[in-house]
Amino acid sequence: MFLGRLKLTLHPEKTHVVEMDGDGFDFLGFHFHKLPSRRTGRLVPYAWPSQKAMKAVRERIRRQTERTRLRVELGELVGALEPDHSRLAGLFLAGELHEEAGGP
Repeated sequence: MFLGRLKLTLHPEKTHVVEMDGDGFDFLGFHFHKLPSRRTGRLVPYAWPSQKAMKAVRERIRRQTERTRLRVELGELVGALEPDHSRLAGLFLAGELHEEAGGP
């Protein structure tokens, strides 16, 4: 088994087999779901940032841009926001990769 070669084990209480057709599932900051392809109509897997991941990024941005920080220099503010912007862009880029691979 692949996991055995990597010396990894599954946690029996946390590991579940799920259907992607229903509500989908969240894993590692992404929500995975099967939806009909716009091109073929067949069910294909999609991934987009989970609500929890998006909420965390929005909260970090909100903290950096709150009114108490109005006197912060623009360069300092942009520098503080850069990691969050990169993280947010990374979340959406990863979700778009299926389209480049011939997905819907």
